[in-house]
Amino acid sequence: PEYEEQQYAYLGKTSRILRENTENFTDGKLTPLIETLHDSIWVNQWESAEKAIFTIFSLKPVGFKEKLFKVTARVGYHVVDLWHHKELKVSVDGYVEAETNSFHNKYLGTNNEGEVDCIAVLPELLTVKLEGNKLALHASKGTAVKVWAGDPSYAKDPIALPISHQEIFLNEKFGRFEGKFVVQLFNDDLFLDEVIIDISPGTSRLISK
Repeated sequence: PEYEEQQYAYLGKTSRILRENTENFTDGKLTPLIETLHDSIWVNQWESAEKAIFTIFSLKPVGFKEKLFKVTARVGYHVVDLWHHKELKVSVDGYVEAETNSFHNKYLGTNNEGEVDCIAVLPELLTVKLEGNKLALHASKGTAVKVWAGDPSYAKDPIALPISHQEIFLNEKFGRFEGKFVVQLFNDDLFLDEVIIDISPGTSRLISK
C-alpha cells in the first residue's frame, strides 16, 4: 500500500529506541501505568541504574502537548524527549511536558489508533559547545559520539567520533545544513546521553578562511 514506507519509518523510529535502550526494557525495573494528569494517555516507566525511560501511548486524536507526569530531577541529570529529540525542562512542581501527534479519529478502535512519545532522564555525560561553525565535543565515558544532521534515522548515517576532546566544523561535515543537530553518546550499541544543538536558518557562520 502507499503508506508502507511511512509505516516502516515509524517502526524504525520505535525499534531504534528499543534497541539502544535494551537494558532498560529487558533488565530494568518496570513501573507500569504511572500516575498522570490526563486521561487517555498511558505512561510506563523503565528504570536502570543509570537512566529512566518513559514510554507514552496516547489515544487523543487531537494530539497532546501539556504537563503529564512527574520525574525525579537529580543533580547531574537532565530530561530529553527521545521521540522529538528536544531538551525538556522540569516544572517547579516536578512535572515534564509530553507531546504526541494527532491522528484521524476514524482510526479509534483499529490497529492504527494512537500516537507515542518517549522521554528519558539521562546522566549529563556529554559536553557540547557551539562556537560559530565549530562544534566542540567531549564525554566522560562511553565509546563513541555520533553527530546527526536532523533527527537520528536508519535512513541516514551520522558522523562518528571518539569520546575524547573533538572539534569539527559543521560546514565541512554537513554542508550548508541549518536546523537541529543531535549529538548522541554511546557505549558500544547502548545509548547513554544526548545533547541537541539548533542553528536557526539564516544564522551568520564563518564557512571559509
